[in-house]
This record gives sequence, C-alpha cells and structure tokens, in this order.
Amino acid sequence: MHSCSERKMMTIWSLCLIFSLFNSLLIFASPAKQLCRSDQKNALLEFKSEFHFNAIAGNEKTQRWTNTTDCCSWDGISCDIKTGNVVELNLWGSSLNGSLRSNSSLFRLQHLQSLNLSSNNLAGILPDSIGNFKYLKVLKLYGCSFFGNIPSSLGNLSYLTHLDLDGNDFTGELPESLSNLNQLTNGPIPGSISKLVGLSYVDLSFWDTERGVVDFSIFLHLKSLTLLDISHLNSRSMLDLSLFSNFTSLTLLHLSGNNLHISSTLHLPSPIGSLGLSSCNISEFPKFLRTQTGLFFLNISANQFQGHVPEWLWRLPGLGFRIYKTIDVSGNRLEGDIPQSIGLLKELIMLNMSNNAFTGHIPPSLSNLTNLQSLDLSQNRLSGTIPPELEKLTFLAWMNFSNNMLEGPIPQGTQIQSQNSSSFAHNPGLCGAPLKRSCGEGEEEARKQDEEKEEKDQVLSWIAAAIAYAPGVFCGFVIGHILERKMITWRLCLVFSLSYSVLVFASPAKNLCRPDQRDALWDFKNEFIVQKDDRLSYSNPKTESWRNNTDCCSWDGVRCYLQTGNVVELNLWGSFLSGPLRSNSSLFRLQHLEILNLGSNPNLYGNIPSSLGNLSYLTDLVLSDCGFTATRFDGGPLDIGNVSSPSKLRNLGLGRNNFSGPMLGSTSKLVSLKDLDLSFWRDSLNFSIFLHLTSLERLDLSYPNTRIMISSTLHFPSPIYMLKLSSCNISHFPKFLQSKTSLSYLDISANQIEGQVPEWLWRLRYVDISQNSFSSFEGPSDVFQRSGRQPNSTMFFLGSGNLFTGEIPRMICELVNLQTLVLSNNNFSGFIPQCFKNFNTTISVLHLQNNSLSGAFPQESIGGRLRSLDVGHNRLSGKLPKSLVNCTQLEFLNVEDNRFNDTFPFWLRSLPILQFLVLRSNKFHGPVSFPQDSMNFSKLRIFDVSQNLFTGVLPSDYFAGWSAMSSPVVYVEAIVHMLVFQNYHKSVGLTNKGSNMDLVGSGFRIYKTIDVSGNRLEGDIPQSIGLLKELVVLNMSNNAFTGHIPPSLSNLTNLQSLDLSRNRLSGTIPPDLEKLTFLAWMNFSNNMLEGPIPQGTQIQSQNSSSFAQNPGLCGAPLKRSCGEGEEEARKQEKEDEEKEEKDQVLSWIAAAIGYGHGVFCGFVIGHILSSYRHDWLMRIFRSFA
Repeated sequence: MHSCSERKMMTIWSLCLIFSLFNSLLIFASPAKQLCRSDQKNALLEFKSEFHFNAIAGNEKTQRWTNTTDCCSWDGISCDIKTGNVVELNLWGSSLNGSLRSNSSLFRLQHLQSLNLSSNNLAGILPDSIGNFKYLKVLKLYGCSFFGNIPSSLGNLSYLTHLDLDGNDFTGELPESLSNLNQLTNGPIPGSISKLVGLSYVDLSFWDTERGVVDFSIFLHLKSLTLLDISHLNSRSMLDLSLFSNFTSLTLLHLSGNNLHISSTLHLPSPIGSLGLSSCNISEFPKFLRTQTGLFFLNISANQFQGHVPEWLWRLPGLGFRIYKTIDVSGNRLEGDIPQSIGLLKELIMLNMSNNAFTGHIPPSLSNLTNLQSLDLSQNRLSGTIPPELEKLTFLAWMNFSNNMLEGPIPQGTQIQSQNSSSFAHNPGLCGAPLKRSCGEGEEEARKQDEEKEEKDQVLSWIAAAIAYAPGVFCGFVIGHILERKMITWRLCLVFSLSYSVLVFASPAKNLCRPDQRDALWDFKNEFIVQKDDRLSYSNPKTESWRNNTDCCSWDGVRCYLQTGNVVELNLWGSFLSGPLRSNSSLFRLQHLEILNLGSNPNLYGNIPSSLGNLSYLTDLVLSDCGFTATRFDGGPLDIGNVSSPSKLRNLGLGRNNFSGPMLGSTSKLVSLKDLDLSFWRDSLNFSIFLHLTSLERLDLSYPNTRIMISSTLHFPSPIYMLKLSSCNISHFPKFLQSKTSLSYLDISANQIEGQVPEWLWRLRYVDISQNSFSSFEGPSDVFQRSGRQPNSTMFFLGSGNLFTGEIPRMICELVNLQTLVLSNNNFSGFIPQCFKNFNTTISVLHLQNNSLSGAFPQESIGGRLRSLDVGHNRLSGKLPKSLVNCTQLEFLNVEDNRFNDTFPFWLRSLPILQFLVLRSNKFHGPVSFPQDSMNFSKLRIFDVSQNLFTGVLPSDYFAGWSAMSSPVVYVEAIVHMLVFQNYHKSVGLTNKGSNMDLVGSGFRIYKTIDVSGNRLEGDIPQSIGLLKELVVLNMSNNAFTGHIPPSLSNLTNLQSLDLSRNRLSGTIPPDLEKLTFLAWMNFSNNMLEGPIPQGTQIQSQNSSSFAQNPGLCGAPLKRSCGEGEEEARKQEKEDEEKEEKDQVLSWIAAAIGYGHGVFCGFVIGHILSSYRHDWLMRIFRSFA
C-alpha cells in the first residue's frame, strides 16, 4: 500500500514536470507579447479590406498595416496602454475609396474616442451605426463626399466635443437629437446647414470654428429663422449685414464680435426685438436702426462710432419706448450732449454710455427712468453736478459716474449713498459721501499746496544762488590776487562779481528744458483725457504729475539731451491716455525724439498720422496694445510715413492693435530693425517680406487674421533670437528654423502641427509648442548621451494641449536647468518619473494637469524654488508630499480631482506666500483645524477643500488670520508676478452661483473664494467669517453645520455668491444680509430655518428654490405668507378637537349597538338551552356556583 501511494506521487510529480517544461517551451518559443488585442487587430484589417486604394497614392497609412506587427504601433492608431483597446483612429487623407457600410468592422472598435476619416472618398450615406461609439469625443468627417440625411444617431454621442461634417453633401433636416450633444464646443460650421430651410432657431455663439474662416452665405437660405445668435465666433471672415435684408421673421439677431459691414442704405424688414452688434468694428452709426420700432435690447458697444448720437435713437415711434429695456453704446467715440429725450424711455432697465467723449451736463430727465437698475456714464467728459432728481430712482442698484469732470455735492439718496466711492472717483470737483472729501475742502487744499510749493521753489532758488555765489567770490579773489597791481582790472573784476551776484540772487534756477519743448509736451498732454483704472496696482498716468512751472526734463516719462535741452525720449507706456492721435498733434513738434513709447494705452484710437515719419531721429517706436484700427496711414498704404532711407528704427512695435491691409512701402527701408512686433495683424502676411531685414533679432507675428505663409524652401538670413508664431494656422514645422543657431526663444503654440517634436528643439532656452497636435518626441530617451551634447539649454518647456500619450519621456529629465515644465491637457499615463529630481533645484513651475498619471507623487521631485504646482485631474494617490513644506516660494497648489488619501496638510501654513490652495475632490479626511489654534493663511485667496471627507468643528476664530481676503481686490499685484506667470495657462474648477466654472487668467487675482462644501463639517459657522470683507464666493453647502447664520456675513460687501444649503442651520435669515448689494446668487435651501425672509432687492430677486425645504420660512419669494402657519396650526387643533369628540360619540354608538345585539343573542341562546338542554344548563350554573 505504501509503494502504491509512492507510485501515485511519482506520477503526479512527473506530470507537473512535463507541464512545466512544456510551458517553458511555449514561453520561449512565443514572440514578445503585443499590446494590441487580437479582436481589435482583426477589426482593423477587415476595415482596411473594405476599401480599394488609388494606385498612384503611395502615402496611405493602411499600406503599412501588417498582420505580423502590433496594431497599436500602426500608423494612425493609438491604444489604451492598460487594455489594448484602440482609442484613436486617424486616417486623414489615406486615399480610402468606397462607401462606409452599416455593418463595417469599424463599428467593432467600441472603445474609440477619436475618429478622423477626413479627406477620403467615402461617397454614400453615413450609416446610423456611427452613433454606437459611446465613448467618442472627436469625430472628423470633413470632405468625405457623404450625402443624404445626417443620421439622428449622432445624438447618442454624449461625450462628443468636436464634430466636423463640413465639405459633404448632406441634405434634409437637422436631427433634433443633436441637441443632446451638450459637450460640443468646436469644429467648422457644416455647409449643409444651408439646406435646412425650415430652421427657425440657430445658436452658435462663442463657437470655435477651428479654422477661423466662415462662409456666412450658408445662412442665406434660412429664411424661416426667428432667432440667430452667431456672436463671438472664432472667425476672421467679414460679415455683410445685407445678407439678412430678405429675412422677414428675425426677432433676435446677435452678431457681436464679428467683422461687420453695414451699408448706409441697408433696410432690414424683420421685426427685430433684440440686436447685439458689440465689438463689430463699425465706424458709422447704423441708419437702419431708425426703422426698428420693436427693439427692446440694443448693444452697439465697443465699436468705433464718432460724433453725436442721432436724436432719432431716443424717439423711436410706436411701442418702442414702452418696451425698451437695454441700451449699450459704451466703448465708442460718441460726443456731444446726452439728449434730454432719453427720459422718454421710461421702461429702460440698463443704460451704458461709458467710455465715450460725451460732454455737457447729465440730463435731469434721467430721473424719469423709474425702472432703471444699472447706469454707467463713466469715462466721458461730463461736467456740472449730478442731478439731485436721481434720488427718485429707487431701483437703481448700480451706477458709475467716475472719470468725468463733475463737481458739487453728491446727492444723498439711499441708492446713491450705497455705492462704492470708486463710482464717483476721478471727478476733482465732486465732494461729499461716499467720497472722503467733504464739500469746500478741495479748494483750500489746492491753494495750500500751491503756496507750499511756491515757498519751496523760492527756497531752492536761493540755495542754488548761494551755492553759485561762493565759487564766484573765490574765483574773483584769485584773479584779483594775480592782478593785484593792475587796479583797473581789479575794479572791473569787482564790478563783474557784484553784478553776477545780483543776477544770481535775482534770477530763478535755470531749467534744462527748452520752452518750445515744454509747450509742445503740455499741449500734447491736453489733447487727451486720462481714464485711470484704480483696480490696477500698476496704474500710473504719468502726465498727471506734470506741472507747467517745473523743468519738463524732470517730468515722468521725459528724457532730454543735456547739451541742448531737446526732448529725446517720451515714454508714456500705460498712462491711460484716451483720444485720437491727430495729424497736427503737438507731439510732432518734438523733432529730436529718438524714443517714442505710447504702448498699452488701449483708448488711443484712429489713424496713425503719417507725420510720424517726420521724426527722422526715431530709433524706437512702440504703439503696441493700443486701440488703433486704421488700415492706412492718413489715406496711404500702411507705411511708416516718410522714414529716412535707410531708416534708423531699431524697434518697431505695432502689435495688439486692429491694423489691417498689406505691409507695403517703407518696410524695405527698415534695414536696421532689430525688434518687430506685428501681432494681431488683420491681414495675410508672407514671411518672405522680412528677408531683407538682415539685422532682425526679435519678431512677433502671433495671432494674425489669416494664415502666415512660410515656404518650405525659405532661407532666412537674419540672426533671429526670438520668434513668436502663435496661432498662425501653420500645419508644418518651419524647416528653416533648424539652421538658425542663434534662435533661443520659440513660441509656435496654437497651430495645427502634427507628428513628432523635433530633436533639435532642446537646444533652445524657451520652447512653447502648446495647443498643437504633436503626438511624440523625436529621438530615443537617451538622445543626449548618444549625441554627447549637454542638455543644459532648455529652461522653459510648454507642451500642453497636444496629443501626447504613454509615459512622460525620460529625456526631459536630462534638462538639468529646467525652470518651467507644462505638460497639462495631454494623455500621459504611468507614474511621475522619479528622475524629475534632476531639476528639483531649478524648477519653479510644474504643471501636469488633466492627464492620466497615477501612483504616488515622488517626494524627491519637489524643490525649494517651486512657485506653482498643478497636478489636478489625474489619478494620483497616496499622501500629499511633505517636501512641499520646503517650498517657501510656493504660491499656487492644485491637486483637485485625484485620489489622495491624507489628513489636512496643516504644515502648509508655514508657506509665507501661498495664495491658491485647491484640494477639491479627493479623499482627504479628518479635522481641518487644531484645537485652540487658528488657521493663519495670511496670503490665501482661493481655499477649496470641497468634495472630501473632512470632519469636525471650525473654531469661532478660524478665519481670523486670513488677511489677504480682508484687503482690497487688486487685479494684478505686481509686475513681477505678471512676468513669472504670463507664459502658461492656470485653471482650477470653481463652484460659483450654483454652477461649475473654470477659473483662468486674471480671475485668479480677482476672485477670493472659500469652498468647504461636500464634507462632514459640523458645529456653528465661525463668526470670524465676517472679517473676510473682500470675499467674492462662499460655499459651505452639503455639510452638517448647525446653529444660526452669523449676522457678521453682512460685512462681506463684495460677496457675489453664497451657498449654505443642505445643512442643519436654524433660526432666521439675518435681515442685515439686505446690505449685500452685489450678492447675485444665494441658496439657503434644505435647512431648518424659520421666520420671514428679508425683503431686500437682492434677496427678493432669487428663485423660490433658494429657500425651499425650510418648513418654518415664510414670505416672498415663497408662496407661504407669514402668519399663515399659526392660523393653520390653530385650525388644525380645532379640527383635532372636533374629531376627538366625534370619535367619542361614535364609540358610544358602537357600544350601544354591540350591547343590544349581545342581549338579543344571549336571550336566544338561553331560551334554546333551557328548552332542550335543561340538565346541561343546570350543571353549568352549579359549576359557577
């Protein structure tokens, strides 16, 4: 028996050995495992076989697909690294010929997220099966020759963000199901929309057309339209308003933000009620408005209107004034008086006439506009007093009279006095609350200042005279000593010395500035008004400090030549000058100017005078970032006037204006030019026109109106150092750049470049390739070791918004001097490389937001110079790296929407300048406060810990040390911050006014936000919240807060959004919240609040849902009136008493009925028993006895 068991064991061991050897053979004999799944490969190969190919087209991607290779490596294919599923198929221009069948094997690729079949011959009907790709985000079918109806199944693609059906022959109606595509944000507008003749409503506002070109004639046949909104299209095409002259049903037409042409004879027969023509580059007031009698909304702001507002605008006949609601003519160049007839528009709600050149007095007839809620007359030239009658406008919640020439006392009405002092600023003659200057104070102060200044000047003159007198006496003494024997000479010297002394003491100190130069500058100053913006900390209108009785060479922005007193430099950058630069401007009397900088004055407008060319000594001319809109210089082609040949100009800045037209004439003379800025040019530019600029070092052609044309054979001789080609519609990497060894700074972002990032780019110091379609990096990961080059050049690398996949390439770790790395908005996966520690001593900006990175964040990657870290929207886990505590310069930290599992990082309090802390949507847990220890985040502006698992109580003094949220809002705190953070895109999610939004750009400086929603916090809301007077958004919803709403919330006078919903708050809503005039959105729902709702305007304007599910609340906007509850309770009590009495009566009646029936039954039973069972009945009685 023992031997039998041994034989069995041997048999088992033998089988195991054979199996193991067989398995080893299989492993060694098998090829390397492929990422691609076999079912995906088969579907792709079958899809390829469904088409035939043009014999002469040798570039189709599918030719290189073979069954023996990994399909994830095939051209045009991208796979999910974890699953092997095909997620992207890009066969653009692959010479596919044949129809796309409804049972095509393509539809077996169920995990596709991006599909591009554009520029193939797929003539046929687009099958309904296209709607089966439930994960699809990008669908490009441009130029495929599809015809027939657009399939309604497209509405199933709920994740779709990009749809391109242009260049096909679709017919029929647009499917209603397309309204389900609420994620759709961009793509060309399909030409087939022109065939949807029954369409009545089209809204394409803020649509990103991708190519920047729209054929507006596609709307020509849509005569049934009643509502059309194509405002702010990403389009550079011209729209002629006569396109709509045959439309008869339009009631809403919004065209803002487009380049508009309006004929003076245009007539629109449609009964338009709402018309938006803002920012349309219109220079002549539209006459067709005169016949639009049904208007109730008109926005023609931010155009180029000049002259007077036509009187007929205020006298539109019929029902016009009764239903007029909004007029916006701001941001133009309108002048003259505001007409009295504006008082006829009694139903007007919003009136904006700001940023024009209106003069005269504010018409008292404005007091007739009893429904007016918003009035803006700022940044004009209005004089006189603010009419006291405006006190009658009880609905007027917001007004602005700043930057005018108003004077006298400010009316004392409640609505006027509730305004911020900034609404009346920069009116030197205004006085009274809310300004700090009391009436009568200004003149006395001015007189005192003048007297003090005059005394000071006299003292300085005497000091200067005394200093000059002493050397004069000494010189006279020496000369007299030498010539002591010649008495005549001595006497002459004595007379001369005394005369000189008298002249010195009698004369004022000599000015360096020549009088003609001073007069020219003073006259130039008076040609403009200054429209200062107090919200900007760098606000510095230099001309305001100029004084006519001082040396003009000491004026701010002015520099003179010491030998001659001629002005050679005038630098008024960012001085808030407003007005046109006239051809006869006194500026051109400064004939010796070498440097002229009028940049960053956005309210300078009109044609650039050719007189500029007469300033023959100019070496630097900067007119960037102004409001110049001319296509010509005083009637001629765009030229720099009569510049000398060759010109002395070395720096020419014309960028960020609205120039258009070809660059002609004198550009060939600019042979000395080193710096040229033509960004935002509104016409085509051919790169070859710059070939003769052989000294050019810096060139900016970013954001042109059309494509920049760059030949593939271009040879550019200039020693170019910096080149900016952002958003130039470039589709191929310019080849000439590779040979430019002098190039150090390259911005080629926001173009359409695909393929690999060239290896040679790593020699540049600054590289921005963001917002393109790059998919990988050229060269192996050890490219630097192989080439023997030291990768110490690149310091700034921005590669966000591309199509990078896989792991972050290790070659980046070799960039040991890297300071800024931005790889956000790609599809990188895997871990954050440990080798990032190679540049942790230099890195200051690290942004990896919105990828698919996982694992823990490596502690070693954090360096002491880090200023901004953004790893939001990934899959990172573990704990927040505590090495961040060493980053004493850290300002921005965003880890939102990850899987961090940690307690609150109290140690971040030691970071002295941390301003933005976003921990939103993770698994942080535990308390957010230490017992008896306040949270001192003194610089914090955004604090978002929402959607976590935090618990505990917030102490009463929790917010006591948060001083940045108590100080006034400043848009930009320091120029250094602008320089550090201007070159990359920051974005965080924010819940504001009940909706999710992305906070980007200047919003970081403006918004001051606290969001602790979606946790498990409890206890009272801290009273110290009332200290944060500059708070804009407060969200404490969806917690377990108890107690009363603190009345100190009424101190938050800048609050715009307040959400306290879904807690356990009790008591009343504090009446003091009526003071919060900027509070546009609030939510108190789902609590246990009671009592009347305060009746302030802002509170009463809310929807009733903001107060719902609070059984004790009453009053408008709820339908339950106050007192109604007690009456109901009393009525209910009475009904209960009546019911109880009724129940008692019913109980007695039931008892009586039961008793009667009982007696009867007992009698019958007794009779039967006594008659037939008498002996048995007697035994029962005896037993009871």
